[in-house]
Amino acid sequence: MKNLFIILFFILSSCTVYRLDTSNKQLVFEDNLNTLQNFNIKDGEFYNDNDVWFSKNSISISDSGVVITCLKDTSEHESWQGKKVTSWTSGMIDTRGKVEFTKGLWIITAKLNSSWPAIWLLKNDYIPEGFNKAKIIPEIDIVETIHNKFRHTVHWGYSDDAYRLYETGENIRLYDNKFHEFAVDCLSNGYDFYIDGIRTASFRSENPQFVSDEKNYLIINNAATNEDSEETKMIIRQIRYYK
Repeated sequence: MKNLFIILFFILSSCTVYRLDTSNKQLVFEDNLNTLQNFNIKDGEFYNDNDVWFSKNSISISDSGVVITCLKDTSEHESWQGKKVTSWTSGMIDTRGKVEFTKGLWIITAKLNSSWPAIWLLKNDYIPEGFNKAKIIPEIDIVETIHNKFRHTVHWGYSDDAYRLYETGENIRLYDNKFHEFAVDCLSNGYDFYIDGIRTASFRSENPQFVSDEKNYLIINNAATNEDSEETKMIIRQIRYYK
């Protein structure tokens, strides 16, 4: 039943339903999140310019998986980034330096929430040929919840130091407080996104900046905005990577 909404969406939209097929892929990595040995835990850092403070106390392990809790907590903090008052305390984990792969298929089983959880891929800082400033893009947002809707986004483009955006999924109203499989297949010329094995977005570009041979590491975080957020939890149950 969990695939029914997506299937009906594509049928009603007169689109072909593309299903995820791993039969010709090799399972390289699997983590059932009984521990956090494959992850780094952010502790004592701001979430860029957002109104969120990351603390290790927001991360816990349960029978259902790793739980990241975001709580309303207006307080002043100081880190290497400076000093600021934030309204939310939450958590972030990543696999940087521990689990990193070039291209390939990532599948993450998780229960999101209605605020601003995110599951994304990023690269270590590197300097592309012809540039003198380190870049960490393309950034691949496997899934975010934005205004109660799931969304996929790819941030890319080195010129003028600004992200160019490719995004979709805004009209696939799947948020339902249940576990889903969120996936992205990083290809040589683009990205295919899936929810519960049904392709929900496909991005392609001939621009060489759109894809990268640099290794990706996985980032998972819960967060909030002051627009429509509430105290939330997200749960990550399983991570798989196929080549």
